[in-house]
Amino acid sequence: MFINTYHHTLDSKCRLMLPSKYVSALANGLIVTKGAGGGKSLWIFTKEEFDTRTKKILALPMMNQEVQHLRRFWFANAVEVTPDNQGRIVLDENLRQHIGVGGGSKLALVGSYDYIEVFSAAEWQTQQADLNTLMEKDGIAVFAKYGI
Repeated sequence: MFINTYHHTLDSKCRLMLPSKYVSALANGLIVTKGAGGGKSLWIFTKEEFDTRTKKILALPMMNQEVQHLRRFWFANAVEVTPDNQGRIVLDENLRQHIGVGGGSKLALVGSYDYIEVFSAAEWQTQQADLNTLMEKDGIAVFAKYGI
């Protein structure tokens, strides 16, 4: 389970220190890929969670053009990584470019229960401002819409 927000700095070798609370769940390796939706983000999955979602994608009709796009986005941007002994992972150049960061950049790691989102610190500030505005205005309606 991944919850809470952690702030870390990408070191000069473009290594990201994983939060110590996350390391044990990710010790057997993980998949980092581009995030979809609002804001430039990366998604970090355990191998098991990535496989669970992959099975759903593979069950879709391959001859559907939208599914082909989904498959390309999902697989072409995915990088398998194993944390080092200190709980660090190297972020692939393609992934760093996607969120606009390099060595020395500040990042926010945001727990989303079954995966982790990674944002540049500036992008996370924007996301938080948008979330706060939405939830202050319509939070009860959003929760109610989904029966929560």
